[in-house]
Amino acid sequence: MINTVAAVFGILYLITGVVGMIMMPGGGVLMGIFAVNTFHHIFHIVLGGLGPLAAWRKMGRLYCQVSGSVLILLGVLGVLVPGLAVKLLTIPPADLLTDNLLHLVSGFGLAYFGFLLSPVSSQVSNQTGKLPR
Repeated sequence: MINTVAAVFGILYLITGVVGMIMMPGGGVLMGIFAVNTFHHIFHIVLGGLGPLAAWRKMGRLYCQVSGSVLILLGVLGVLVPGLAVKLLTIPPADLLTDNLLHLVSGFGLAYFGFLLSPVSSQVSNQTGKLPR
């Protein structure tokens, strides 16, 4: 399940980055609510590309932990030091409220799956393929 979560989040971020790069290659306000720049698009493309790769390599938990932590850090940075976040992620002057909310929500979602969701243990014996009695 954790690898599926990594793949789905990754694909969503990859699509977001590619569509954003096509629609607003130099940056601006995407869909009227998300302030972005080229670095922001590239960040989403890289983060998105790593999701399916991590899922394929059975490293979905690590992907969720790292990307969730990075997104939470970006969201908190945007709240505490908005000037720095605007310089990194958008074209000044920009309102980062929607970006911060999206980064925090998706970051906490990924962190939940990476840190808090316990792995499912198999009830099937590895040697015989039968359920234990």
